Amino acid sequence: MREIIDDLSNYLQQNLDVALVTVVNAQGSTPRGTGSHMLVDPEGQIRGTIGGGKVELLTIKEAVSALQEGKPCLKEFEIFEEGAGGEDGKGIGMLCGGKMTIFIEPLLSAQRLVIFGAGHVSRELASLAIKQGFRCLVVDHRPEWANQNNFPGAQVMLGDFEQISQDLQTSPRDFLAIMTYGHAHDEVVLRNLVEKPYNYLGMISSKRKRDKIFQKFSQQGVDDSLLARIDSPMGLPIKSKTPFEIAVSIMAKMIDILNKN
Repeated sequence: MREIIDDLSNYLQQNLDVALVTVVNAQGSTPRGTGSHMLVDPEGQIRGTIGGGKVELLTIKEAVSALQEGKPCLKEFEIFEEGAGGEDGKGIGMLCGGKMTIFIEPLLSAQRLVIFGAGHVSRELASLAIKQGFRCLVVDHRPEWANQNNFPGAQVMLGDFEQISQDLQTSPRDFLAIMTYGHAHDEVVLRNLVEKPYNYLGMISSKRKRDKIFQKFSQQGVDDSLLARIDSPMGLPIKSKTPFEIAVSIMAKMIDILNKN
């Protein structure tokens, strides 16, 4: 148990996703007893064990799914003697025999907000996002704008918009905000992100600019359902004018999405 606690602490300190698996009930002959623990990361790598075999393999798959969905689950396995119940789908054919009830609890890192562009609205949005509990990454190639003084508490990545947006690995939990200093940069970044997984994708723009870009993407074969998911113009319509007001409208939209998940 001590090793599991230490491993779990390491995951949490590094802000990494992990599922805590606990055998909450074991009856009859089972690989491990009640109170056994195992950790499962998003790639299916484990720390600890609940006994190996088919139960563990199935549990790992369930744990990875729980991490993807962000929801805990309770699973029951009937472990028949090999050949006695595994063929009809009612149980798992193993040499032991018994029942196991397993609770899988996904422990998720703070959700990530990636902001492309380090301008005035970005500064206000990053500040609000960090207060809301987001991990914030700001991307820009201008060190005089993208630096820790302007974005305290955020991670700053200096580099080319196109290359970074192309290489960025995203997840269905990510929030992505495009607000560079030029329409051409916005379009390139959006094209690189639109077909990637995300929770929220927004681009700051006028309706005219949005429609022009969407029409171009549609002609390039981007599915209309993907374009419909993009929040542009960004944020809730509160007639915002200042950078702070615009950032508030965007954060309000993100909070609304968070609370609906």
